[in-house]
Amino acid sequence: MTQRLDDAIRAPFDGDSTDTLVVGTLLTLASVSTPVLGVLLAGYAVRAIRRRARGDGLAAFDDWRGLAGDGVRVAAVTLPLHLPAVGVVALVGLDRTLMSISSLAHFGSPFLAPDYAAVAALLFVVVLELLAGYLSVAGLVRVAQVGSLRGYHVGDVVALARDPGFARAFALACVVGVVARLAGLAVAALPFVGVPLGAFVAFVGLVVAASVLAGVVPTDGDGRLTVSTATRSTRTLSEG
Repeated sequence: MTQRLDDAIRAPFDGDSTDTLVVGTLLTLASVSTPVLGVLLAGYAVRAIRRRARGDGLAAFDDWRGLAGDGVRVAAVTLPLHLPAVGVVALVGLDRTLMSISSLAHFGSPFLAPDYAAVAALLFVVVLELLAGYLSVAGLVRVAQVGSLRGYHVGDVVALARDPGFARAFALACVVGVVARLAGLAVAALPFVGVPLGAFVAFVGLVVAASVLAGVVPTDGDGRLTVSTATRSTRTLSEG
């Protein structure tokens, strides 16, 4: 795992990566004001996972149609995972859900009682979103592996999510994401260059996290990604 992390940290700077880093930084900047561009970043994450799994260098920003297609596929398999949490919030009410924590200030008051039902709903939403986030990353990795929705099956995603190797890679990718986020916020406070530097750090974090996740994608002896059923996928990833 240590060696894998070392390789992942070097991944954004493999070879002639200047053009890719510049485009990635600009795209990250643009996605802040135009969130739909996040689809392209998701597509790039898929491409980065594929290339790193094969042992290739940094993925380039070319074939934009393919990049967008991968991003749309990621959105198609991950957005439905967040619908249960949205449903709970819609049922309870957004304002009531957001105010639930502050209502705990009335604990012990003889006049006002905390909204325990809303607090429970909020905690349930948090649990649902944590699970959705975990499965979303597993879905992204599976999209990178199969390359299309025709070979995508929920059972394979669940099998991947249950694999200890994926759990470790996910945890490490989360650490990378948190560190990149904190570093990005720190440099963003700098005058003039802070915002673009923050976007650069965020994109580098994306590449490093994708490289970490690539370590759980099985390949054959020639470095080609293998596509397998849920049972075989679990066994292969565990052994890898």
